[in-house]
Amino acid sequence: MLHPQAIYLHGAAQYQVDELDWEGRKAIVKEVDVDYFTDAESKTDLKVLTVERQDEPSMSGWGEISLTTVTVLFKKVKFFTHENVGSGKVSLPEIEMSTTSFWQEFPLEIYDQINVDREKMGEVLRGMANCLGDIAPLYILCDRKDIGSISNVKAKFSEKPTLYLYDRVPGGVGFSEKIFTMKKEIYKAARYLIKSCACEAGCPSCIGPPPDNNPIRKNLAVILFDYLIDLK
Repeated sequence: MLHPQAIYLHGAAQYQVDELDWEGRKAIVKEVDVDYFTDAESKTDLKVLTVERQDEPSMSGWGEISLTTVTVLFKKVKFFTHENVGSGKVSLPEIEMSTTSFWQEFPLEIYDQINVDREKMGEVLRGMANCLGDIAPLYILCDRKDIGSISNVKAKFSEKPTLYLYDRVPGGVGFSEKIFTMKKEIYKAARYLIKSCACEAGCPSCIGPPPDNNPIRKNLAVILFDYLIDLK
């Protein structure tokens, strides 16, 4: 994402954004040589507008949603080691989009079933969403950037823990609907990826870097995927 101080890679060259003209849709950049890239962090508000398809036994659905995204900060991440070497605030206008999304809910009883609190559940869901966002394109035959993945421990639509995989195209083009029909295959592949990954507590290759070295987040992700696979 382009924002002031962002590092933009083009070909073999690196460019730093000095100024962003949002209305003119132009970025003023200069060539630099640094050992890091930038990663923007955004907050996204998702609302379900219509339910087009629903599978009640598996607590999943597909339909039209609205997304409101605002970028709040960025991190400087070192090449190869992925070490965080700095950060900064970002002030950009909100971006709104209507598209289609697949969603997967969990019952409120899941907290007691796996003995986890809301904060830890949020970490686990973020890891699962990250993994699904990487795995799903292999099954629905699209680019990784064609779909987005987010999670919510208390969705506005149902007040339940929920995973979302949505089309990153206004109006949607059918990617998330394919995920709805292939969800079990995708869940099995995601579970296998996490289970077979050699890391102890999570890494960019499976559920994403962990906030700490506690392996519980990775273990719970496997348990929750098992739960989803077993649903009728």
